[in-house]
Amino acid sequence: MNSIKGIYKVNVRGMMKMRIWVVDDEVGILQVMEIFLKRAGHSVECFNSVDQLLRTIAREGAEVPNLVLMDAMLSGQSGLEVLERLASEWGQLPTMVVMSGDGDVASRVPPTMHWLRKPFSLDELMRLIDRLNSA
Repeated sequence: MNSIKGIYKVNVRGMMKMRIWVVDDEVGILQVMEIFLKRAGHSVECFNSVDQLLRTIAREGAEVPNLVLMDAMLSGQSGLEVLERLASEWGQLPTMVVMSGDGDVASRVPPTMHWLRKPFSLDELMRLIDRLNSA
């Protein structure tokens, strides 16, 4: 099991700075979200494949994020299944959000996770992050 190291710095909005992982196989989405979330004061790490994510997790001492934003479908793999796997491997769970344009995915998202319908606005993303950050 990975050790957990938290990053807790206050960003300009007065909320705690979050360590956020974004997993999506669409590079354009990763780039926009990385720029936006960093400008909002968060620490961001992006992954364009499940393999890249799993290699990072396997690294000794990898920091567990406060929030994972994951696409529901990643090059034929279910992002929801990957999140469930992460939840079973990590002792202390980060908040997990499934991103999908498929409304059917929402019914399969466990109550411990959140769902964000694609396409979403950056304002909608920030409202969700602020709500999760203040909980």
